[in-house]
Order: sequence, then structure tokens, then C-alpha cells
Amino acid sequence: SLESCQLIKRVSFGYDTQWGQFDDGGFWLVDRQTLQVRLYDAKGNETIAHEGNASEDFQYPDEVYVTSDKKYLISTYTDGGSVQICNLATGEIAKPEIPPYMSLWEIAETSKGIYFQGNEGLGLLYDLQTGETKEYSYDNETGYFFGDIYQCSVDGYLKLGALDSDKYVY
Repeated sequence: SLESCQLIKRVSFGYDTQWGQFDDGGFWLVDRQTLQVRLYDAKGNETIAHEGNASEDFQYPDEVYVTSDKKYLISTYTDGGSVQICNLATGEIAKPEIPPYMSLWEIAETSKGIYFQGNEGLGLLYDLQTGETKEYSYDNETGYFFGDIYQCSVDGYLKLGALDSDKYVY
């Protein structure tokens, strides 16, 4: 606790675990060897949101991400071109079509959907509600999304902009 400096709870996890934070003070842990998803509230109470898979046909993910609404597990795979989106409530898996020339590795959440950063400034936006994808190109720039703001460095400057805008702040 930042208020009392008392330990709230000790949480253990394996060496191959990825994690992220929620705005409400909670966080998520995903075991990359099984895709088990554990959600924690701000007091450290655990909920298993997805049991995971330890079968022989399991494919190891490159990156994983749990959406801010705690409804979806998103994973990209080491081949660079495949994505799986698991509905944590139903277990249903969606596999968006990825163009064959695009390698994806970074996952970011924006107000318009899930953005997958690709090679040489290419990216793909996936709308979780409609299942539609839209391709983006940033003139061979690679960067990151922080909410709806895209950030990358260009010629020694920091470039900030929005997903569907051609206006930037340097």
C-alpha cells in the first residue's frame, strides 16, 4: 500500500509470465507457456479468467495482452503474421486476417480497437466489436501507442500524433 507501506499480498508467478496494469489499480498476468490468464484487483484478489492450454498442439506466443475491459486475451505468434483473440468469457477464438507481407509484434489498445505494430512502419487496427481490420503505414517509422497518441522518433525529434490524423507535434 502506498498509503500505509504495508504489504497487501504477495503474488508469485513463473519466469515466462507477461503482465500489465488496469486503470482501477488491478493487473493481469499471463503465463506464456499455457496462456493461463490471472486477473488481480487492487487488493490482490485473484480471478482465473482463462485456464490456458498445455496440450501438444499449443503454439507459443510472441506477445500477449489483456484488454482494459478485461474481456479479451490477445496474442501474436513468433511467425510474425498470426494473431489470436480469445474472448475470456466464452473461450471463443478469433483469428484476424493478416496480410502476408506484414510481420506484427507490438500490441497496443486504442479507443478505435487493437493496434498491431508491424515491420517498417506498417500497422493493423482490429475492431473488437465488428472484426474489421484497417491497415496503416507510417513511412517506415516504428513507434508505440500510448492510448490514442502515436509516438516515434524522427531525425532526432519526438513525433506525436493520432491514429487517423496527418497532423503531428514535434
